[in-house]
Amino acid sequence: MDRPKILIIDDEEFIRTLLSEVLDGYASKIVELENGQHVLDIVESESPDLIIVDIVMPEKDGLEVIIEVKRKYPSLPIFAISAYLEYLDVAPDLGADEVFSKPIDTERLIQCISRIA
Repeated sequence: MDRPKILIIDDEEFIRTLLSEVLDGYASKIVELENGQHVLDIVESESPDLIIVDIVMPEKDGLEVIIEVKRKYPSLPIFAISAYLEYLDVAPDLGADEVFSKPIDTERLIQCISRIA
């Protein structure tokens, strides 16, 4: 795989924009969602190589997204992000491949993306 297509799901526009700018040179395409409500439809239509999902969001939280996506696409890598460490502790048990606390260590994020690409 060359540069991966990345789906970023976060209810905070600032975080989505920041991640998009940081990852711009490392991704072939970046798709942004403000919540996990229609994640399976987007995964179906966009075929991302990686999902970066915030844990705490309205409507459908990141833990639900991880469970739902991993059930249908078990090999699709998911990186969970959150300011709440207690949620990050359970994310790997639900299928998250990597976890990042906010503020995000962007250098480590890029290294992890490079490993899957």
